Amino acid sequence: MTSQDAGKKAAAEKAVLDNITSDMGLYTQNKTIGIGSGSTIVYACELIGKLWNEKKLTKIKCVATSFQSEELVLKSRLPLGNLKEDYNIDVAIDGADEVDESLNCIKGGGACHVKEKMVAYNAKKVVIVADSSKQAKHLGQVWKKGIPIAVLAESRNYVRHRILAHVQQGSTCELRMSTSNKAGPVVTDEGLLMLDLQIANIRDYTNAQLHQLDTLLHGIPGVVGTGFFSHSLIHSVYFGFPDGRVLVLQAQSKQGSLVTTVDEKIPEARFPERQYLPPPSSSTDHNNKSKTFRYKHGSLVFTLVKLLGVG
Repeated sequence: MTSQDAGKKAAAEKAVLDNITSDMGLYTQNKTIGIGSGSTIVYACELIGKLWNEKKLTKIKCVATSFQSEELVLKSRLPLGNLKEDYNIDVAIDGADEVDESLNCIKGGGACHVKEKMVAYNAKKVVIVADSSKQAKHLGQVWKKGIPIAVLAESRNYVRHRILAHVQQGSTCELRMSTSNKAGPVVTDEGLLMLDLQIANIRDYTNAQLHQLDTLLHGIPGVVGTGFFSHSLIHSVYFGFPDGRVLVLQAQSKQGSLVTTVDEKIPEARFPERQYLPPPSSSTDHNNKSKTFRYKHGSLVFTLVKLLGVG
């Protein structure tokens, strides 16, 4: 086992013990577990399978995020669920290609991020496991290949051009080609193609700017999902070191800072709280008996006109 693999194993096993046995109870019943993808998840799935076969876990279901993780679940003789029916997920354990100081993650190096994000979105708790080499001060420091973007095949060209028209000059957005014996591009489990967006100066992006970028990307027809996972989705991150030590970071978005004592995700981090903007005095039209109100929801601004004297 390499030193990097030792770190992966340490992180994965501690995450399982902390979040599936101790957190849920030694004999866990009627729980749904999201199983991520990647090399680190192999160790997590192996331990879950061991606990299951020793009857220390009972009546659980495992929702896979890829062909690879489905095979891991079956190999470990774990009960396999599906996202169509088992979408109330208690905890999801997944890997990452990079995690920054705010616990924003880049995923999708293995082209599995579309279903990974679906599982994360539906999970009460999302736990990221990785070896210590994935820990970064800012995005782009460790993972040099950019933000993975899964797109419909016929949209790949115009999506690429639309993206480049909206980001900084010097950025690149390239179709990911297969590096195996297969000729042509990488194709995801869902039949999608992959673009890799490298943003110039992404190291200078704030959390708000990263969120705005992700919103912009998802607003382009043809884009199915990006590999940017906001810190607001993440409950905790486990970084494993070659000597077996594990660094555990618990995060919560609250006014742009990290709070290490909060166990629950704040819903407003996913659905931004509506902000009421008091209208200026000139917004009241007494002649037409109307009043204009404006409020923001995320990056959108809505304008409402209320007729005075009307309910």
